[in-house]
Amino acid sequence: MEEKINERITTRLPEETLLRMETFMKAHQFRNRSEFVRAAVEEYMERRRFQDIIYPSGEEKIAVELPNKALTVLKFLIQEGYMTGETAYGQFSMLSADWIFEEAKKYTGKTPKEISETMTELERKMKDSTAKVAEFVRK
Repeated sequence: MEEKINERITTRLPEETLLRMETFMKAHQFRNRSEFVRAAVEEYMERRRFQDIIYPSGEEKIAVELPNKALTVLKFLIQEGYMTGETAYGQFSMLSADWIFEEAKKYTGKTPKEISETMTELERKMKDSTAKVAEFVRK
């Protein structure tokens, strides 16, 4: 059986990033930088692969910043085992969706279903017009 050989790479990081990395490595018991970088690269690629499965169309996402006090409490709840990160993410997603639907109804008078149907129809019309333009250009 053929032995797999790890290839060496060289990378440069800002001093601040290295200090944060060293602190993180100690807290999470990584033996050395190579072990940490291998784990980080694998996790990053797996996370991106997972996102591509969930959001195959490249759906846009919005980052939301929490006030420091709320973020501190949330971190505490997760670290102490009162909830998981996935639970918090799910709750934020549901609360955000509920708020967005209420705002949409308040401003447009339409339900989420009506808005979805309108958007589907607009997307269909855009595809149709794009196809017509493409056909015209080919002629």
